[in-house]
Amino acid sequence: MKAQIDEFALVLLAGLILIGILAVVWTTQAAQQLTVTPDSKYLTLARGSSSYFFLFLNGSASNVTLRASGEIASWISFDIQNFDVFGKEKVTVYVNVPSYASYGLHRGDIYVEALGYQKKISVVINVSTTTEEEMKIIEFGDFKVGYIIGEEVVKRKEGLIVEKSFFKEISPSFAVVIPEDKLPMIKEGYMRVIIEQTNGLGDLVIELNKQKIFEGRVGVGELILPIPKELMKKSNSVFLKTTSPLAFWSSSIYEISLIEFAVEYNGTIFKNFEFELSDMEVKNFKQGTISFFVKRSSEMVGEGELIIKINDQKIYEGVPFQYLRKSFGAEANLQPGINKISFSTKEGASYLLENVKLTIKMY
Repeated sequence: MKAQIDEFALVLLAGLILIGILAVVWTTQAAQQLTVTPDSKYLTLARGSSSYFFLFLNGSASNVTLRASGEIASWISFDIQNFDVFGKEKVTVYVNVPSYASYGLHRGDIYVEALGYQKKISVVINVSTTTEEEMKIIEFGDFKVGYIIGEEVVKRKEGLIVEKSFFKEISPSFAVVIPEDKLPMIKEGYMRVIIEQTNGLGDLVIELNKQKIFEGRVGVGELILPIPKELMKKSNSVFLKTTSPLAFWSSSIYEISLIEFAVEYNGTIFKNFEFELSDMEVKNFKQGTISFFVKRSSEMVGEGELIIKINDQKIYEGVPFQYLRKSFGAEANLQPGINKISFSTKEGASYLLENVKLTIKMY
């Protein structure tokens, strides 16, 4: 009987040890599977004002909870407070300072907790007479905007041989790329072909985007082929071939010294972008600024004004010189969610805008 009790006690002890080991291993794994940033946050805010910041969670954990403690616990709220993390998660932390808060430093903590894991983020709010500005910068890069009129050779090829016989065929092809922002301004186009040598034994055939634009027997000289506007697109393929001569032992040959693919433009390039703002960014909006470097385009045909609109509200109209920095306020009618900004010109102007940035300042 005593031996049976001792054996049972031994089994029980081994089970408790195993549970303890598994708990330690599980806790260690849980801690390793979740990371949270930042480690601390410092904000300067005025009485009665609001702000926000983000917590970034990365890893894997179930039933993650957030809570605030300390003297500023009632000032803090979250967009989500109890959730699972699988990969990356972003939590918005809202801070609302009461109008009766005393000036100076106020402290608290945010705890991120899961089974076997806890992270403390220290938060310090400096209640001041003014709110420290925050900025959001949205970059649009470099682009051209304006009115274009004139002709451009978008592709040039030299030294092509077109040949066909019963035993041999040489049918060259090449691509022609038209800038996407110029497509709406195309008026018409043409292909200029200079034939240097030919034996005249077959027809020359030229196709654009699998559509035949010329077929005929031609001699040495220049050939001008109109290109319908509707045949042209961003990426175009040109294919040249010749038909077989009647005598099977002969070859039909065309030696082409030059082919030019030219396009005529007449129209305006507009540039439109979308950018997103949160409820808090719009609520705390102080001032916006659009800035960029300016270069006049070689295609410019006269003096003209650049026009910038946000949400269809004009924030700038004028002739910029080298660098433009234009501030705006409530007239931009910023909205939570998607906002739109557009760049255009009046007839006669073309500009290359470089390093275009939209800066949103918030309280």
